Amino acid sequence: MEHRTRHLRPVIESLLDTFRVVVVQGPRQAGKSMLAREVVNGRGGSYLTLDDPDTLVAAELDPQRLLDRPGPVAIDEVQRGGDDLVRRIKVAVDRNPYPAATSSRGRPAS
Repeated sequence: MEHRTRHLRPVIESLLDTFRVVVVQGPRQAGKSMLAREVVNGRGGSYLTLDDPDTLVAAELDPQRLLDRPGPVAIDEVQRGGDDLVRRIKVAVDRNPYPAATSSRGRPAS
């Protein structure tokens, strides 16, 4: 597969230094998933997709556990879980007051 330069990557990296959640939206086949994968892999995080039925069920049962991973977590196809799941993920994210670039102890992530 051809690798393309992701011009938005530095923008997303900068946003993650400040904010706990960054949403990437765009047309189908524009490279959103690849971009999210690259960013979280570069930060030692996890890429999850709710296209995977097991991940979707796990997210619905316990969204906090889904987020309890080292580094940032990218959740692709989050709309598959519906509004209730998005609200539950919001509550889980709000429990951690630190930006994505820091650990749960407030130190920069390595």
